Amino acid sequence: MKTQLSADTYDIVVIGAGFAGFYTAQELSRARYKVALLEIGDGLLGKTSSSYNECYKLHTGVHYAGHPQTAIQCLKDSVKFAREFPEYILGYEDDTLPWRHGRHYLMSNSLFDEETIKKTCSLLQKTYAELVQQDPANKVFGEPAHFIRYLKASEYPYVAKTIAQPDMPNENADAHVILGIETPESQINIVKLRRYAEREISHFDQLTFATQHEVKNIQFAPDSLDYQVEAYDWLEGKTNIIRTKGVVNCAWQNIETLDRGLGYYVPDGRLVRLKVSLLVCLPEILRLINTCIFFAGPHCSVTNLGDGTAVITYEPATNVGHYMAGEIPSQADARLADIIGQELRPHEGKGKALADAIMEGAARYIPALKGATVKEVRLGYVKIFTSSKETYTIFDKASPIHRRPEDGVEQKGLCYISHSGMKMTYTRNNAIKVREIMDRHFILRRSLEHLPRVVKRGCA
Repeated sequence: MKTQLSADTYDIVVIGAGFAGFYTAQELSRARYKVALLEIGDGLLGKTSSSYNECYKLHTGVHYAGHPQTAIQCLKDSVKFAREFPEYILGYEDDTLPWRHGRHYLMSNSLFDEETIKKTCSLLQKTYAELVQQDPANKVFGEPAHFIRYLKASEYPYVAKTIAQPDMPNENADAHVILGIETPESQINIVKLRRYAEREISHFDQLTFATQHEVKNIQFAPDSLDYQVEAYDWLEGKTNIIRTKGVVNCAWQNIETLDRGLGYYVPDGRLVRLKVSLLVCLPEILRLINTCIFFAGPHCSVTNLGDGTAVITYEPATNVGHYMAGEIPSQADARLADIIGQELRPHEGKGKALADAIMEGAARYIPALKGATVKEVRLGYVKIFTSSKETYTIFDKASPIHRRPEDGVEQKGLCYISHSGMKMTYTRNNAIKVREIMDRHFILRRSLEHLPRVVKRGCA
């Protein structure tokens, strides 16, 4: 692996080194493409990426139980991921650990009723059993018979019996848990996976990994089928123009902005949602709490990282705003300018206000969280593929926010692909799809390059 960009033409430039960018660069390098991977931050899966700032769960599908298509897709891709990378599951050595058994608490004011949720749970259990029957190696989440377990109320004594809902549309109504569901849902050990990713890309002699490079613009190269990628090098304080035959745009929240600069179509209604979460030190009484989410709707989640810390969200405060993909956020909504690109400190300014609101809301669900200490305020981005005709609100069960069936791979032009990994576990299969598309595009490109010579000979 190289770290310095050359003046030569690359086969493919991959923009962004989150999960989507890493797997794409890995897959293309294995196929012997000459690849440049550009990352604005200081490394793979870094703190500047939404891959780092999200909760990197291996979804078993229950979270999307209101949309069975998304639920099944999440389960299938999680099985593939866990099968390929079992050692990168947090606590993989001991499947009795609480962070290996994620819980979903269905609320009395859920957007979806208990019957709907149980129906999807049965479908998920059946799907997992079929996967195991097809290939025993797919038994990555234990025995199919134990895949879904409905809990007794005595098994979650730390959850409040009555939960005030002041931020909900019907703010005068309290809510409570009506159903507890446990599955083998786990999360990735992001630290170990980052080390694996660093080792993996270091083996490719045709790969250049350039950090601290912010892609500002992409243009068509004059009199050529190539592209020119304009990237600012923050270490050297200069702009590099990188020539390439192909581009895979994995810049997540910035994908549509770069696409639009080339004149490529960006669908109306596509949204980017800003999401703030907290990294906290758990009080001793909650150190063995199961990773859990209260659903379905804008409630609360606790992701236990197994080291005494957890990631906390409280959706009414966590979702700080959204803007149309391809727009400049601060122009779309002036409130977002106080958050995007700013260092959010947990004990001062905007960061403290957000942290206080999230912790106050989460403690209504789990009162012992009042004893947690906030370490970091994290900003992530969620992308929603929708249409301009759909209603975007977290309080509407028909909203596209409650589904993710798209893989996010889009062919925009010759040897130009946008790769929005809509869920972390989608990105591995997406990378294979991207490589297969590029293989076809490069064959077509060679034919087009050869065409002028054929025409010239025919006219001679």
